[in-house]
Amino acid sequence: SRTITFTRTNGPRTAMTFSLGWMGNGDGTFSAPASVTLPLNRPVDVPVRIAPATEGVHSAMITLDYAGSPGVEYRTQATVVAAHVLAADSAFKVVRKIEIPRPGMTHLYYRVPDGVSALRVDVSTTKRRASVAIMRPDTRTVSTGAPGFGGPPPAANATYWVSEPVAGVWEVRLQDVDDTRNFDWQQAKIDSAVPPTPVTVTVTALGAAMSGSAVAAGMSGAPIDVSLSSTFGVLPGTAAVGLPMGAAQRVRGNLAPRAQQVFDIDVPAGTTLLTATVRVAGGRTGDLDLYVFDCTKKECEAARADGDATGDEVVTISDPAAGKWKAVVDHSGLPAAAIAFEYQDVVFNPAFGYVAVTDQPAERKSGTQWTTRANAWQASLPAGRSAFAGVGLQVQPKGGNPFLIGVRELGAGERATEQSGRQPQR
Repeated sequence: SRTITFTRTNGPRTAMTFSLGWMGNGDGTFSAPASVTLPLNRPVDVPVRIAPATEGVHSAMITLDYAGSPGVEYRTQATVVAAHVLAADSAFKVVRKIEIPRPGMTHLYYRVPDGVSALRVDVSTTKRRASVAIMRPDTRTVSTGAPGFGGPPPAANATYWVSEPVAGVWEVRLQDVDDTRNFDWQQAKIDSAVPPTPVTVTVTALGAAMSGSAVAAGMSGAPIDVSLSSTFGVLPGTAAVGLPMGAAQRVRGNLAPRAQQVFDIDVPAGTTLLTATVRVAGGRTGDLDLYVFDCTKKECEAARADGDATGDEVVTISDPAAGKWKAVVDHSGLPAAAIAFEYQDVVFNPAFGYVAVTDQPAERKSGTQWTTRANAWQASLPAGRSAFAGVGLQVQPKGGNPFLIGVRELGAGERATEQSGRQPQR
């Protein structure tokens, strides 16, 4: 149920009764009382019941009509998106066989639960190819590393990965507009409508949790027991993998509304992975955004960003160029008060040591728990940074490339240090 509030701002001082009607509501998604009585300059709430029978976008116009006056007095739109739910009863997977009009576009919507480590989108076609775009709940397009919307169509069977997806309704947008670029001579000889493009779309929510023994300072090399579990859909070819030792910068601070804090990151040669994370501290709410810039050339260039309205902001960059990098934490202005935050960036480099893991890849169904052993060895770290013994969680579907769905830290590292003497930068 939702509520629409109507306020009559002119007309007689006595109350007026308007009939309520709908346009474009043939599927019966929306329903409301047959009439509403509106006093002058007094808001009145009207309950609207929403019950879509199918997934997708449902839209209709609600109309207020007064019998004693010609025409329609007021009209406004009601729209709702009914998403496919990635739930436990379907193994957190939804399979759809659809047809894309030629030329045209099709939209699919999925509700992603909280705590998902990665979102997997498999798109399978036959003769023709469809371009794919994956949209966040705030409508920003995600960079997946595969051919995307507006670019070259992917192969017949393409897999797209999204790391650390924020909870909410995501959109998978597919289109076939190749006819606008290439003339189909064979189809032109046929006296019939252009057939649509059949596509099979499979979306799976994946999750993995890990816990391990605390890592002793100095990383003596003693074996570490690691426990892992699959928390959502089936994890294909999953294993915990070793990573170079990480050197972490951890900071706690407060950020005023619309203020920014800039962090410098020195990336040495041979670095295999760079991660940056920011979260609102103390279990409070607030909207922080994270931007990472590559400053290894004459001018800094935007490399990656994360700016969801909720949840942690996480940026991961593989094989970053050696040199200067910068991370910027931005207070969006919501709420209009200072936000306490915890920031961390980690540089993974073999020169700092290594974490070895004995795990072997296997298919892990939801709820599966398994154990493995890790061994951490630490070398010297840059001044001002603490050790981050990280383990990667990697999946590898049959015939596909491996994908790192997340990095987990063994034990508890050095806590974020309070900022001192540093003012927020704009």
